[in-house]
Amino acid sequence: MKTIACLLAVTMATSPVLAQSQATTQAPAAAPAAVAQASSPDAMPLSLARVQRQLLAREVAKPTEGGALRIEEFVNVYGKSIAFEVMRDYDATSPAVQYGGMTHTEFLNLVTPQIYRQPTVDFLGMALGAAKWAVNRAAEKRKKAEQERIEDEARRLRELAVSPPR
Repeated sequence: MKTIACLLAVTMATSPVLAQSQATTQAPAAAPAAVAQASSPDAMPLSLARVQRQLLAREVAKPTEGGALRIEEFVNVYGKSIAFEVMRDYDATSPAVQYGGMTHTEFLNLVTPQIYRQPTVDFLGMALGAAKWAVNRAAEKRKKAEQERIEDEARRLRELAVSPPR
């Protein structure tokens, strides 16, 4: 990084000297104006202090892993950004859509074939009815069995009471 900074500084320092030597060989009459213009730091398009400050900031910014074998260079690119229009053809003054997106039922009717759709027979109602019938039937059988047991007990007691002594 320091070598790049040194090369940049040497290049910037020698460019006015080169410009001066080229100007003296090409046009000796225009030499004093070219020398004055090339040697003044205000006439240069770059600020030497700003370049040095940025180079120092990059060296201090973050040390890289890998040592001298890993070379990282950063380039700042300045330019004009493109125009990016998100809603170019959108008319905000138009009214809302009369009919929105499809409902879940409409989607299911669209993608499910007729033979696989929910049947029209109420299977839950049938299952509940069958369970209720089974419970009532079991209760009736229990009552009937209890009644038969009571009748058998009464018949047995009558037979014991009526039987002749021996």
